[in-house]
Amino acid sequence: MTDKSPTTTELITIEPTSYVAAVYEPFQKRLADAITAAKDVTYDIATKAGMEAAKANRALFRDIRIEGEKARAARKAPILEIGKLLDSKYKEIAALVEPHETRFDTDIKAEEKRLDDEKAAKIKAEAERQSALQSKIDAIKNAPLSAINMSSEDALGVMGALELIKPTSDEFGERFVEAEIALNASVAQLKTMIEGKRAQEVLAEQAEAKAKAVAEAEKIENERIEAARREEQESMNAERAELDRQRAEIDRKNQELEERQRIQAEEEATARLKIEEEVRTGAEQEAIAKKALEAANQPQPENKPEPSAAPAVRTMSSIKRAQPVPTIIDRPTDSEIIGHLAVHYAVSEMRVIEWLKEIKKGLCHEGAGET
Repeated sequence: MTDKSPTTTELITIEPTSYVAAVYEPFQKRLADAITAAKDVTYDIATKAGMEAAKANRALFRDIRIEGEKARAARKAPILEIGKLLDSKYKEIAALVEPHETRFDTDIKAEEKRLDDEKAAKIKAEAERQSALQSKIDAIKNAPLSAINMSSEDALGVMGALELIKPTSDEFGERFVEAEIALNASVAQLKTMIEGKRAQEVLAEQAEAKAKAVAEAEKIENERIEAARREEQESMNAERAELDRQRAEIDRKNQELEERQRIQAEEEATARLKIEEEVRTGAEQEAIAKKALEAANQPQPENKPEPSAAPAVRTMSSIKRAQPVPTIIDRPTDSEIIGHLAVHYAVSEMRVIEWLKEIKKGLCHEGAGET
């Protein structure tokens, strides 16, 4: 008797697509035949015969569907059972395998981690070494940059410190040649920079000395200007004080003049009244004298003295003597003249003084021309 149970190889080589196609192949053929037959079916659903024809065709397709569903369930049930058995059996095998696998896996992973850590440590150490070398080389390359804002003396100190560096393979490893090239370039750059700085410092010192000289000259000139300004201010103050004094003197003179003029006017008025009185009295005396003269022309007794005209003569003399003598006014002072002119022309006294200076200058020129 031949054993027809599937071998392990046969179970493994079952192709799902072919298996499913074989299960549903009879239903595919029946469905194709039913679709072909249904194409030519005609019916009137409103009639009994039409209703029966429709139900018969529906039953044909429904049977295919129901029988296919049954075949699916029947074929799938053992497969589901196999799946469950496969899962449970696998869990048993996995549980038996796990301690033995873990034993070796733990050692393998520990060793792999050690190797990875060792590799990472080497990579890190190399990176740090390279970073340290790069920092040293960068420091050499950046030395000129650090001396940009330094004086030539400080930059010379940087260059001296740089020249003490002697790149070796012990210090710079495989990059000692790069370090040596960078060192030579930086030293050369610093030499050029120091020469330029020295030239700039000389120019700066010269400019500073010139600026100091200019500042000192400006200071002296400013002091001179300030002294001249103070002197001018003092002179103006003195002139202003003198003008104030002259103005006060002019005011005083004006007041005295006004007082004299007032007194003179009063005296003249009194004199006029007196003259008028004397004239009136003289006229009366002349009238009396005339009458006396007329009386004298009349025959008189020989022993009677003739009236004399002396009173009339004396009256005229008294009239002449009573006339006021013109008052002689002294020459005004310079301050009075200046003050009167300033009031008359409504200008400042300084302006009047300027006019008088110009008049004096013009008179001097005219005198020189006549000579």
